[in-house]
Amino acid sequence: ECEVSHVHEWATHHIVIGSVLDVHFSRTISQSLAYTDGEYHAVG
Repeated sequence: ECEVSHVHEWATHHIVIGSVLDVHFSRTISQSLAYTDGEYHAVG
């Protein structure tokens, strides 16, 4: 659960600033992903 504090529009993007209020974890273990250069990449 998150709380948005600011939204900034820049060109064709929106930059969202906020706080994480609560985190829920899955019981299954999965690899984290990062999105960069137009693709998803496994992290870790």
